[in-house]
Amino acid sequence: MSQLRYDNGAAAFLEVLDAQRDLLSAEQQVVQIRRALQASRVSLYAALGGGSMDFVALSASDMGGVDRGILEVSRQRLCRVMEDALLFL
Repeated sequence: MSQLRYDNGAAAFLEVLDAQRDLLSAEQQVVQIRRALQASRVSLYAALGGGSMDFVALSASDMGGVDRGILEVSRQRLCRVMEDALLFL
């Protein structure tokens, strides 16, 4: 808007520079907020146990006869659900 006013002789170039500086400041704030949001999503994902690929070596008796393949599929589904939920935050 200030550029248009300057082009039509209704404003000084200093007004254009001030508007550009204000725009840059607002854009920087948007980037900082998006970074904070992404960091929060990562923290939440990690807090819910996402991203962990470490498995405790359990014997068949410790697992109560549950097949390791079923446990892995369940873990993968849980990770997908958590990822989908984080998209809506």
